[in-house]
Amino acid sequence: MTYSFELVLLVLILITAGAAILVKDLISAAFILGSYSFFLALICAWIGAVDLAFVEAVVGAGLATVFFLLTLFHTDPKGSPIRRTAPPLAALLSLPPLGLLLL
Repeated sequence: MTYSFELVLLVLILITAGAAILVKDLISAAFILGSYSFFLALICAWIGAVDLAFVEAVVGAGLATVFFLLTLFHTDPKGSPIRRTAPPLAALLSLPPLGLLLL
């Protein structure tokens, strides 16, 4: 009986993860990511990690969704071209050794 609930949560996690990647509207993606975090909090609570579930619900489903939406509402709806300069040579040469050090 408990396996059916876990299977339902797993399917919901997979559906919301796929939908967040495939959806084209950014506001919809923000709400889908919020529901993904909520389902992840349910899984954490189900396995007994209540403190992790609480943090995931507050930060992942709550604050992150609000910050995503605030960011989307404060951006220009029309895409303005961004002029990018070439990165400095020192950054290009120092990043690969830094990545190897982090491994």
